[in-house]
Amino acid sequence: MGYSTDAFLEFIYDKYRAKPLSMCISADELREECASRRKRLRTILAMDKLEALGYEIKTERVSEAEYRIEALPEFAFPVWVLEPSVPNGKTVLYLPGHDAYGARGSFSDRGQDKPFHHWLPLRLKESGYTVVVPELIGFGELVKEKFSEEHRGCYANTELTQLMGLNIEGIRAYQAFCAVRAARDAMGLNVNFLYGISGGGLIAALVSALGGDFEAVVISNYGASFRTSIMPMRHCADNYIPSILEIGESADVIALGAPKPLLLTNGKADRIFPCGGVKETAEELAKVYRLLGAEGNFRSSLHSGGHEADVEGTIGFFNGFLG
Repeated sequence: MGYSTDAFLEFIYDKYRAKPLSMCISADELREECASRRKRLRTILAMDKLEALGYEIKTERVSEAEYRIEALPEFAFPVWVLEPSVPNGKTVLYLPGHDAYGARGSFSDRGQDKPFHHWLPLRLKESGYTVVVPELIGFGELVKEKFSEEHRGCYANTELTQLMGLNIEGIRAYQAFCAVRAARDAMGLNVNFLYGISGGGLIAALVSALGGDFEAVVISNYGASFRTSIMPMRHCADNYIPSILEIGESADVIALGAPKPLLLTNGKADRIFPCGGVKETAEELAKVYRLLGAEGNFRSSLHSGGHEADVEGTIGFFNGFLG
């Protein structure tokens, strides 16, 4: 007889995963359950601890396109604003995932030789959208310099924030809210749409779940069930949020943002967030939206690529909300 932890981990997963929200029997029960889990999610992400600092957010313009947001004591991050020549009146908060060049890899020449962003921020800009792109902790320059070089980004910041009772994904969600606030107060921009890809898709899901007020949300190349993605294969440490199963599976986290209009999009050849797992999530979300009487607000699509943005599908989705 051999030894392994596989069966144990499967048992614990089944034991502590919250009941799927799709099993609620009425819209009222669903809303009540969502409110309860949303409150619990804030605690899991340590959002209350961040907000309790009572820090006054400060915004400084660094250059024509770059702003510096001081969000917490000793913690500031850059935000880039891409302004179209012919604005359509809508602004997108664009949350990139892991990129060797940080947030700038999404809209600069660097990194565009790889199929990931496909110039989506600039394509949105060309389509008339103002695009706000923040650098999130653990990416780009927001790394712990005094740490082993290969682990000073997500790993260092994930592990050390947990040591201090915080959560890197909670800090990223907090940054996203700060970027929305700074866009409004310092830049005169009302953020209408939310887009996140890969690790940024997780943050988009969390921000939407926590009550972010957006006309529509796109979660790209993230959303496969935990059981089919981060459990059977190695992912970055920031994906493993302690106690997240108290909220439920990936579908339940995303469902906390319902009934906002949502597009869940993924590549058929995505190896790290398999489309089979995304289909599972989409089926659960469809049930939740149906229970809320908002079937028309949820869409799911699979494009022919892999772990990469669906440019035309995303722009087409947002264009549907232009008045």
